[in-house]
Amino acid sequence: MQFLHDDDVQTVAFSTDGKYAAFGGDDASVQLWDLQTGLEIVRFFHTQRVRQVQFSLDGKYVISFGADQIVHVWLYRPSDFVSSMCSQGTRNITRMEWEQYIGDKLAHQAVCINLPMEP
Repeated sequence: MQFLHDDDVQTVAFSTDGKYAAFGGDDASVQLWDLQTGLEIVRFFHTQRVRQVQFSLDGKYVISFGADQIVHVWLYRPSDFVSSMCSQGTRNITRMEWEQYIGDKLAHQAVCINLPMEP
């Protein structure tokens, strides 16, 4: 399995269940990979290179620290991200947002059953 990064990798962490890996690098990104599928599932950004990444003990978050001296705490699993979005949102994502963030691999649909869709 090959994991591609846009620049040198400075830090790597593995989830406690062994299903995910987080890579932080000189390109200021934190990349999360699903080790079972070999697919990148999400990418987060700092303003400067990433010095350290780690998973929370409960496995729900990735914590990253950058040369910008900022600590970020990220939800990374799709189910947690959708759950958080649906509990705090006021609508489902638009077609334009879907295309930008999800792409065309999956048809645009309501992911938050209790929230309205665009017409």
